[in-house]
Amino acid sequence: MMNYACPAWRSVARSLVRRLQVLQSKCLRLATCAPWYVSNRQIHENLGVAHFDDYIRVLTVSFDSKLADMGIPQYATSADTYADRGLTQSPDA
Repeated sequence: MMNYACPAWRSVARSLVRRLQVLQSKCLRLATCAPWYVSNRQIHENLGVAHFDDYIRVLTVSFDSKLADMGIPQYATSADTYADRGLTQSPDA
Protein backbone atom coordinates (compact mmCIF):
# COMPACT_ATOMS: atom_id res chain seq x y z
CA MET A 1 0.00 0.00 0.00
CA MET A 2 2.88 2.37 0.77
CA ASN A 3 4.38 1.69 -2.64
CA TYR A 4 1.23 2.80 -4.43
CA ALA A 5 1.95 6.52 -3.98
CA CYS A 6 5.76 6.39 -4.14
CA PRO A 7 6.12 9.04 -6.85
CA ALA A 8 4.23 11.45 -4.59
CA TRP A 9 6.50 10.74 -1.60
CA ARG A 10 9.57 12.21 -3.30
CA SER A 11 8.61 15.77 -2.46
CA VAL A 12 7.66 15.32 1.21
CA ALA A 13 9.83 16.30 4.16
CA ARG A 14 12.54 13.91 5.24
CA SER A 15 10.87 13.55 8.65
CA LEU A 16 7.71 12.18 7.03
CA VAL A 17 9.69 9.67 5.00
CA ARG A 18 11.36 8.62 8.25
CA ARG A 19 7.93 7.94 9.77
CA LEU A 20 7.05 5.74 6.82
CA GLN A 21 10.36 3.93 7.24
CA VAL A 22 9.56 3.26 10.90
CA LEU A 23 6.17 1.86 9.90
CA GLN A 24 7.77 -0.39 7.29
CA SER A 25 10.37 -1.64 9.77
CA LYS A 26 7.73 -2.37 12.41
CA CYS A 27 5.64 -4.33 9.92
CA LEU A 28 8.64 -6.40 8.80
CA ARG A 29 9.65 -7.05 12.41
CA LEU A 30 6.13 -8.24 13.26
CA ALA A 31 5.91 -10.39 10.14
CA THR A 32 9.19 -12.15 10.89
CA CYS A 33 8.83 -12.33 14.70
CA ALA A 34 12.38 -10.99 14.90
CA PRO A 35 13.79 -10.58 18.43
CA TRP A 36 14.69 -7.12 19.75
CA TYR A 37 18.43 -7.56 19.23
CA VAL A 38 18.18 -8.04 15.45
CA SER A 39 18.66 -4.69 13.72
CA ASN A 40 16.14 -3.33 11.27
CA ARG A 41 18.90 -3.10 8.66
CA GLN A 42 19.56 -6.83 9.06
CA ILE A 43 15.86 -7.66 8.71
CA HIS A 44 15.66 -5.62 5.52
CA GLU A 45 18.79 -7.28 4.10
CA ASN A 46 17.64 -10.80 4.98
CA LEU A 47 14.24 -10.26 3.38
CA GLY A 48 15.61 -8.39 0.38
CA VAL A 49 13.36 -5.41 1.09
CA ALA A 50 14.77 -1.98 0.31
CA HIS A 51 14.44 0.83 2.83
CA PHE A 52 11.55 3.08 1.94
CA ASP A 53 13.67 6.13 1.09
CA ASP A 54 15.92 4.00 -1.14
CA TYR A 55 12.87 2.63 -2.89
CA ILE A 56 11.50 6.13 -3.46
CA ARG A 57 14.84 7.17 -4.95
CA VAL A 58 14.91 4.21 -7.35
CA LEU A 59 11.33 4.79 -8.47
CA THR A 60 11.95 8.50 -8.93
CA VAL A 61 15.03 7.95 -11.08
CA SER A 62 13.08 5.46 -13.17
CA PHE A 63 10.13 7.82 -13.49
CA ASP A 64 12.35 10.78 -14.42
CA SER A 65 14.23 8.73 -17.03
CA LYS A 66 10.93 7.71 -18.62
CA LEU A 67 9.91 11.36 -18.78
CA ALA A 68 13.25 12.22 -20.37
CA ASP A 69 12.69 9.50 -22.98
CA MET A 70 9.37 11.14 -23.80
CA GLY A 71 11.12 14.44 -24.44
CA ILE A 72 10.54 16.27 -21.17
CA PRO A 73 14.12 17.23 -20.23
CA GLN A 74 13.32 19.58 -17.31
CA TYR A 75 12.24 16.62 -15.17
CA ALA A 76 15.20 14.48 -16.11
CA THR A 77 17.68 16.92 -14.60
CA SER A 78 15.75 17.24 -11.33
CA ALA A 79 17.03 13.88 -10.04
CA ASP A 80 20.45 15.30 -9.14
CA THR A 81 19.09 18.44 -7.46
CA TYR A 82 18.18 16.80 -4.15
CA ALA A 83 20.78 14.05 -4.04
CA ASP A 84 21.97 15.20 -0.62
CA ARG A 85 18.47 14.53 0.82
CA GLY A 86 18.23 11.16 -0.81
CA LEU A 87 15.10 12.20 -2.62
CA THR A 88 14.44 14.16 -5.75
CA GLN A 89 12.72 17.42 -6.47
CA SER A 90 9.06 17.26 -7.36
CA PRO A 91 8.01 18.63 -10.76
CA ASP A 92 5.86 21.26 -9.02
CA ALA A 93 8.75 22.72 -6.98
